Amino acid sequence: MTELGDVLTCRLVVEDERMRRQREAFEEQRQWLLSKLVSVSHDDGGGDDERAGTRPEKRHEKRPLRSRSSRCTVGVPVEERLLEYGRQRDERVERARRIRQEEAEMAEAKLLERAEPRMQRGTRAISSSTSETLTRRRAQRYERLMEESTAELNFHPRISIESARLARERRVKENIADLSVQEALLRRKAMADKQ
Repeated sequence: MTELGDVLTCRLVVEDERMRRQREAFEEQRQWLLSKLVSVSHDDGGGDDERAGTRPEKRHEKRPLRSRSSRCTVGVPVEERLLEYGRQRDERVERARRIRQEEAEMAEAKLLERAEPRMQRGTRAISSSTSETLTRRRAQRYERLMEESTAELNFHPRISIESARLARERRVKENIADLSVQEALLRRKAMADKQ
């Protein structure tokens, strides 16, 4: 997190420096244009000396006001921007945490509502019978899951007719056709050990 803060600080410093250079370039161009306008007005109008004299003064008076206002609006310190970013991030995290907490509380309330007996719906206090009901329902659900899982484990895949025929022929060759599966496997292992 500190690395992210350092990166953001560097980026903000670079951005502030770029904005400062841009303002300086703008001021230089503005001064150059003003001097050009003043020189053109002096060259063209010899009769209106008062106007030519007053206009540049008015512009010079307005210039510091503009530069001050632009500094106030654009030149926000890096620390303030970082603090604002941190505040916004904290607000987003807090809002997301509140939403998750409310969803969890609603889910828990729905679960308790379903487990609560019909006659106790009007009461606010959770009684011991409610917890017993919850425990009983959990046990029933667990038993049902276990039954379903054992049903899956007891599943025997169907063997194709050809595979069954080949297996029968092999058992006849090995003289183990009349033995059970376990005995046939033991005999096969014993024969393999002898060889």
